[in-house]
Amino acid sequence: MDAGFTVAPLTKCIPGTNSRTPAIHDKSLVKYSPALACIIALGASYLLGYTPLIISAFYLALSLLTVLFYAIDKSAARNDKSRTPETNLHLLALFSGWPGAVIAQQLFRHKTIKPGFRQVFWGTVIINCGAFIWIHTNAGSQYLNTYIFRVEEIILAEISNSTVQSILFRLLGFHS
Repeated sequence: MDAGFTVAPLTKCIPGTNSRTPAIHDKSLVKYSPALACIIALGASYLLGYTPLIISAFYLALSLLTVLFYAIDKSAARNDKSRTPETNLHLLALFSGWPGAVIAQQLFRHKTIKPGFRQVFWGTVIINCGAFIWIHTNAGSQYLNTYIFRVEEIILAEISNSTVQSILFRLLGFHS
């Protein structure tokens, strides 16, 4: 199975000529750049102390789930079976699974052409990125801290194991 992670040849013939010019092959890593930019932004945000590690973990978990849903939908499309509703794919993207969607779209060559789907998809990416930027403002940071600490209280009230507790403190706490 072609994973789609091949590097483009340095040159490619221009149709109708004998000249060779640098070209980007359509399997290049450029198509994965939005997901890569998100990973870099999440890492920088955590390392600079703006967001807790759980935010990155949430993006990772939703992205992996989104890749799974795209794989299931692609398989269903090939086998003429019941499909995953596009609304579900969009909701996964909206709630932080969009990096996984970008990767899955390229890996499986799925949902890359249909204009209506693409417009809504990129709209969900813009909304999610806007929310990510907002949590870096004073109001967003205050809201995030309040929410994270409420979640932390609920989880810690249910857990008595100190090893799990220390892992949760690391995940829920801000990097110092």
